[in-house]
Amino acid sequence: MSESRLIPNPLQLTFNDPVREDNGEDADPVVFTFGSAGAMGVFDGLGGAGAATYAVGEQIRSGAYVASRESAQTFEQVSRWILRALAGNVGASFLDDIDGYQKCFWKWQFSRRLTDEAQRLVPQRDEATQGKLQSRMIRTLPTTIAAMFYGQDGNAVDIGCLWAGDSRCYLFTPDNGLQQLTDDDQKHPTDALRSLVEDTVMSNCLNADGDFQLNWKHILRLESPLILVAATDGCFQYLLSPAHLEHVLLVSLQNAKDMESWRDEIRGLIAKDRGDDASMAIVGLGWKDFSAVRTSFASRLDLVKSKFIDPVDQARQNENSTDQEQADFQEVRLKTWDEYKLGYNKYLRDVEIGVPR
Repeated sequence: MSESRLIPNPLQLTFNDPVREDNGEDADPVVFTFGSAGAMGVFDGLGGAGAATYAVGEQIRSGAYVASRESAQTFEQVSRWILRALAGNVGASFLDDIDGYQKCFWKWQFSRRLTDEAQRLVPQRDEATQGKLQSRMIRTLPTTIAAMFYGQDGNAVDIGCLWAGDSRCYLFTPDNGLQQLTDDDQKHPTDALRSLVEDTVMSNCLNADGDFQLNWKHILRLESPLILVAATDGCFQYLLSPAHLEHVLLVSLQNAKDMESWRDEIRGLIAKDRGDDASMAIVGLGWKDFSAVRTSFASRLDLVKSKFIDPVDQARQNENSTDQEQADFQEVRLKTWDEYKLGYNKYLRDVEIGVPR
């Protein structure tokens, strides 16, 4: 596992764990605060669409590796500039102001940075790689982004999400658990469970070719305490259900004594099942200390485990090779998802399965 940056604020953490050490295609997550506002984001370079390689100093790096890091640096630089320009104003117009920057400024900034980098880099000719890529949708320096801005005004928290691709932003609270805030950019939209078991085609991502869109959503007047989570798909794509990601967060939280050990517990649980680079950023707002966070979520763990995790795990253990056993497992997983998604999907658009956007 790579060394992770632990933010000095005791209720913030990040990690970035590559499958191949020093060659992961996720960038280090970005998290920072400015007065009573802040920003956070994760970035997943797309190894299929961005498998072309370049000379970067003395190293050979994929376009995906370069794209995620250039985009993370751009996001941090521009976000810091915007929050300074707003001078800590987190009133009703806070997210409208950021939305305005998004419409006139964000795409230009990402496009310019990635295009400049693509022109500067020296492509490496790799016949084997080029052959594999002929049938794929190739992009120059492609990466996802899933980012959040937040502003605190007393107990009220306003959140804005900026994203492209299938990395996700979440809201995590003791009363409602984990709730996905961003809709995956898919050619044929589907729900979070089906995206785990069916092949999906991403329809949108940042890239140097400029053919992308940035999605924006803001959610106003949420009541703290709450937790914000941003994660790349290596954190959730290899789990049995969307509820299993919440279970990872809850179990690791109860086993931890502080934010640093919570980070390490999450990393260990995700590493058991993942087949891709995994990065995550977490920001907790409204709690006095870590002990209060852990206490607040204790009863939620019991509920999630008994209703949504144990039935699926047990059905998976009973699943062997017969068609009936496989069907029984799928039935249990779908039944628990039908109940869990009532809270999980609250902030998502309604998806009619199989109907293109």
